Amino acid sequence: MFKVTSLGVWAFAAATPLWENGALWEAPRMSETQMQDRLRIQVERMADVAVVHCQGELVSSVTDVLYRAVKELIPEVKRIVLDLRELSYLDSSGIGMIVRLFVSAKAAKCSLELANISGRVRQILGITDLLSVLQVIGENNIRM
Repeated sequence: MFKVTSLGVWAFAAATPLWENGALWEAPRMSETQMQDRLRIQVERMADVAVVHCQGELVSSVTDVLYRAVKELIPEVKRIVLDLRELSYLDSSGIGMIVRLFVSAKAAKCSLELANISGRVRQILGITDLLSVLQVIGENNIRM
């Protein structure tokens, strides 16, 4: 069964088993190259600020890529900016990862901000009402 929404086409499967031939089925793991094809991260550091440029899609198979890149920055800088200009899509796992990083940063007295949010990503974050919770800045570091 498929459902068409403004965000695209969603597929629903009825009771898909996680067991195959008596053993737990696991999805094949992606190689580093496949992960880089899905999500590219570039970190730019300036004194106590780190800008993390995200390009591609932040989906369940690659959320650890962002987590590892940002988590190591949290104890080292006071402010982390996720530049989402070239992020084309995020799923529920991507949303969860952003929230997880936001909470981790806040606990460490570090600021995590979102910048240059693309239209589709802004729409997804708006539906979840996270834009009112997360710190969002504009193109010239102006808080919105």
